Amino acid sequence: MTDVEQNFEMYAGETKEVTFEIRGGVDDELLDLTASQITWLLKLREDSPTHILRKTSPVEGIVILDQGTNRGQFVLTLESDDTKELDARVYYHEAEIVDIGDHPSVTTVGWCTLNPSGIV
Repeated sequence: MTDVEQNFEMYAGETKEVTFEIRGGVDDELLDLTASQITWLLKLREDSPTHILRKTSPVEGIVILDQGTNRGQFVLTLESDDTKELDARVYYHEAEIVDIGDHPSVTTVGWCTLNPSGIV
């Protein structure tokens, strides 16, 4: 099941960590993300065919925290260089998970508000 309205806000050029919880199944329980691959995209609009920014697990800005009380969670890390050249505006973002059985599903969608910064 896709978790919609996973919105967040940040300033251009700052480092930001965003934690997402992935739920599903009949009881909407936190999912086991062991051995899953996660891809996160930032786009101008929901229907944009191309992305502005891409992060993937396990080494390109996404860490799965799938242990104990963190079961079903992943952390997206946006570095200063990722956003410092972007225009201040609202962007669409989404995350797709490919599970251990090679089944893809879009699990997280929302809006990222990028505020201007006079410092960077």
